[in-house]
Amino acid sequence: HDIVEERLDSHGFGNTCPARAGTNAAARRANRRVQFVIITGDTPAGRCPAVAR
Repeated sequence: HDIVEERLDSHGFGNTCPARAGTNAAARRANRRVQFVIITGDTPAGRCPAVAR
C-alpha cells in the first residue's frame, strides 16, 4: 500500500486499557486484538484510544 515505514507507530494498551475487564476466556479473547487507527495530529499522551466495536 506504499506506506512509508517511518509514518507507522505501534502501542500496546492491553494491560492499561483493556477492551473488556476480566481474566476469563471471553475477556482475554476481546483484548487480543490489533487495531489500525488513522490520526490527523498529535494524540494527547496517556490517553487510551477509543475502542471500535
